[in-house]
Amino acid sequence: MVFDEYIPDHYKVKEYNTLPFGDKYDYEYGHGTHVVGSICGNTKDGTFGMATGVAPEAQVAFMDLGVGTTGSLRLPNSMEQVCITGRRSSILPTQKAKLHSASWGYGTSMYHGTSIIDIADKKAKLHSASWGSATDKSYNTQAKQMDEYMYQNDDFLMLIAAGNDGYSSDHIGTVGAPATSKNCLAVGASHSYGDGLDGGLLSLRLFGFQLGPNHLADFSSRGPTQDGRNKPDLCAPGKHILSAGAQPNRPGSCDPSSGRPSLKEGSADGVTWMAGTSMATPITAGHAAIVRQYFTQGFYDDYLPSNTNTNATTKHTMTHKNPSGALVKAVLMNGAQYLEGVGDGNGPQTLNPYDVHQNYGRISLADSLYLPGYSRVQVSVVWDRVPIGITINDNDDTRKTEITIDESNGCTADTLSVTLTWMDKPGMVGCNHKCLIHDLDLLVFRYTPDAAYQYSFPNGRTNSPDRHNNVERVQILSGVEDQQVHTIQVKAFDLDVESTQFAVVATGCFGGVAANQISQKDNNVYWNDNSRSERMWIAIGFGIGGGALSLLVCVGPVC
Repeated sequence: MVFDEYIPDHYKVKEYNTLPFGDKYDYEYGHGTHVVGSICGNTKDGTFGMATGVAPEAQVAFMDLGVGTTGSLRLPNSMEQVCITGRRSSILPTQKAKLHSASWGYGTSMYHGTSIIDIADKKAKLHSASWGSATDKSYNTQAKQMDEYMYQNDDFLMLIAAGNDGYSSDHIGTVGAPATSKNCLAVGASHSYGDGLDGGLLSLRLFGFQLGPNHLADFSSRGPTQDGRNKPDLCAPGKHILSAGAQPNRPGSCDPSSGRPSLKEGSADGVTWMAGTSMATPITAGHAAIVRQYFTQGFYDDYLPSNTNTNATTKHTMTHKNPSGALVKAVLMNGAQYLEGVGDGNGPQTLNPYDVHQNYGRISLADSLYLPGYSRVQVSVVWDRVPIGITINDNDDTRKTEITIDESNGCTADTLSVTLTWMDKPGMVGCNHKCLIHDLDLLVFRYTPDAAYQYSFPNGRTNSPDRHNNVERVQILSGVEDQQVHTIQVKAFDLDVESTQFAVVATGCFGGVAANQISQKDNNVYWNDNSRSERMWIAIGFGIGGGALSLLVCVGPVC
């Protein structure tokens, strides 16, 4: 593979990889510039701009697979060619990117991708891929190759757009490959929040009615996969996002002097609006970069609860300064919050936890990581790269630890959330019964005052393990009280090797201080989302020659 350009002195882009795929250019207000801006866009002087990205200090390696201004794309034969951008020491000897971005897609969809560079070892750890197929929903060769790379490189996580086919009449099972990968983080799109987002009654499909931030975007592709796995994994704002707008002949353009454009205006010098899971994915990648920073810079160790059992019967010395891709994925999914509904063309419809529409729900760092005064929960158990097997001896197939709920310092969260993730071996191309190879089981239980065990099973199941997914979450949403003792257990059910490794994260009240900096509902757009009650949806029917035409009309102050 030929790498086109290594850029050692650029403050943001450390590598721009085009050959033999792209053309080294983006078109005006193009897709690639927009998605990278959402991850790490920043003004040159570091001041906060109207389109500053989620992780503005991150550096990137970019792969350009687009050709011309029509959206024509060229794909590599192997996904490894995508994954290694920003990761090879021979190409980036001293400044490897922490983020990797690739601009590409196939079928009828066009997307882009970005890798984020890690400052410690100068190697890309995260790949944001706003690309995928609008026609192939299978576990295909690209999905398998993605799984192979993440299985062999445990420090790496790929985030992939789930697709934009959720608005179709049969929207079930519309997640496009390679977001059907087991090990990736497949991202759906929710509604955004802010001024100027209403597209108006005449922009029904392109812009649509803008519901509140607790709603899924109608276009967001839905699961399950063909073998019954839950996808997308989680959701992030993607309808609509203001980000960097490419100006090919005007380098350095940023923050138009005319002010922030409205959604109806579309674009202004240096910034532009777009919608799609392509927009939700880089936002999630920016959050993933912050999660990595939380561990690599020692925030987790600084805020580790004193009662945490880090050994956890594993006899394994854990380090958190180089978190695995599985751990980053676990943190984001563990703290995800459920969405209320989706505007699917028939008015707002209710969603349920772990359903095919939202799965784990929307990302929320306030429910994922602990910062005193700013988060609702504390992170207690963090296991990373913990080995587990079924053939070594009788004790190596199970890992367990006890945690104690502690509200003594003001924490008021009444929930306990525990998430298990592992990078699975690649499955067989086209598998449509069960693609999972390594099967681990998460169980959380406690001994109750009436001398009985209370068991909590993962992913919304009431009395059975999950046999399809390599992410399992147990959430106890009520009845969690001070000084309760819960046991977290991970057990190997089926492996085709002697051992594998996993990551676990648990959040709840473990002696953390109250979230007094975010306790006011006036400061939280999710707690204040009353968009559904503010809208009145009226269905009007017309008879036409024995058939019928229905029209859904939204009336109200926010329509």
